[in-house]
Amino acid sequence: MRHPPFDIGIRGLDAIRLTEPESFAELITDYSNIKHLFFGHVHRPVSGSWHGIPFSAIVSTNHQVAMDFEASRIIYSDGDPGYNVVLLDQDLSVIHMHSYVENPVSLRRDIAS
Repeated sequence: MRHPPFDIGIRGLDAIRLTEPESFAELITDYSNIKHLFFGHVHRPVSGSWHGIPFSAIVSTNHQVAMDFEASRIIYSDGDPGYNVVLLDQDLSVIHMHSYVENPVSLRRDIAS
């Protein structure tokens, strides 16, 4: 999904969420194969559950949004860009978060030594 279907507590983002979230909730509860909701446009890591369905939002590939619960507008931050890799199976969802600025060469270690 592009926008979250519910308020996430950041007022600037809540103002542009999906309209009529309860209509959407009624629609998807009829489908037992919906195991997880993924949405963007939040530009920060957010997760939880909504109507019993787990959800995830991730950081952006460019600018990030500050965790400011008081501002009425969206406040941007200098957080690191990133992306997620999602591994799905019949009964399993695994979400790996990765930052662009992470240097994978410096993090490699030979566990056996």
